[in-house]
Amino acid sequence: MTDAISAAQSALSAFSTSMAVTANNVANVNTDGYKSQDARLETGPDGQGVRVSDIVRDASPGGYQ
Repeated sequence: MTDAISAAQSALSAFSTSMAVTANNVANVNTDGYKSQDARLETGPDGQGVRVSDIVRDASPGGYQ
């Protein structure tokens, strides 16, 4: 039972970080030069839960102004 609670807690934490990254992207959508970010998730230690493996900035060229 404790493993299930721990796995759920790690997933909630990872998804909370992912939502914060998404909110930051939405808040800065009209900011000149801003590059969006993406939270990459992976399976937690011992195959239990979820964790953020990396937060990656979009490296593609922006549009012309």
